[in-house]
Amino acid sequence: MPITPRLNLDPILPQPMYPQAIFVRGRVGYAYIMRQYGFTRRISKYCYPYDPRNPYSLGNRNRFAAAVEYWQGFDQPTRHYYNIMKYPNVMSGYNRYISFYIKSVEAVPVFPEVDFKLYGKRIYGDFYWGDS
Repeated sequence: MPITPRLNLDPILPQPMYPQAIFVRGRVGYAYIMRQYGFTRRISKYCYPYDPRNPYSLGNRNRFAAAVEYWQGFDQPTRHYYNIMKYPNVMSGYNRYISFYIKSVEAVPVFPEVDFKLYGKRIYGDFYWGDS
């Protein structure tokens, strides 16, 4: 009796038997994302956060915006200092400064002035908003 491999293929994702899957790159609709790294192809499902405006996400966005604003305010010698640094990784000065800033500054949750009873009960970490 010949041995046949068992394939557990997800019906939502395109399979290698479809020729159009060879040429597709990036996000296809809101179902999946196709990536290629060298000769390796990876297919993953498209994920969207449940609530992209929660306080922790807003805090992280504010922290990143502050880092970009500081970088744009630097003079040329300061930017050159970050550009010539080679340790621990080889990267641009902009990316290095953003990385240092993000690691050194703690993200503070932003609690917008909104009546959360309009949104119902949502749980963010240890906080409960809405009807208690």
